[in-house]
Amino acid sequence: MNNPPISLVQQAVAGDRASMDALIDSVHKDLWGFLVGRLRSITEAEDVYQETWMKVTQSLHTLQDAERFRSWLFAIAFNTLRSHKRKDQLMSDVADLEIESKGPAPIDQVIAKARWRTLRHALHQLSERQRETLLLEAVGDLPQKEIAEMLGDNLNTVKTHIRRARIRLARQLAEVGLD
Repeated sequence: MNNPPISLVQQAVAGDRASMDALIDSVHKDLWGFLVGRLRSITEAEDVYQETWMKVTQSLHTLQDAERFRSWLFAIAFNTLRSHKRKDQLMSDVADLEIESKGPAPIDQVIAKARWRTLRHALHQLSERQRETLLLEAVGDLPQKEIAEMLGDNLNTVKTHIRRARIRLARQLAEVGLD
């Protein structure tokens, strides 16, 4: 979950399509995980994911430090996510996770879906700020200092939010036997 190679970012900034595709591939899983962890449906996550990449490709030429691409990307995703939530305040209470028909046996799919819903429910029981900071650190793999800068908080506040989120999440998951 490190930054993509600087040369790859620089080539993408210069307009090389193959490099842009490789750049997207290098951070796809982390960005997708971050968005799915913040939204209640796959459809919403897909919309925000696409909008994020549209914004990234449109403004990639403004990236000033290729070493900070990952932080820059997650800042755009975070802001796009916030904008999306403001536009659509009505969120479903039930996760709409679709499990592909190919893969694990049906019983395993049901168990995986139940675990995912439990985890998503537990995440949504955290305060907005706790959930944001925890997901930016855990899924976005961003350093706490960068999270603090992105959110306009001081570092100790971010550390406190993450610590409290982990404790609360661990308690909630332990209560349902998913610890």
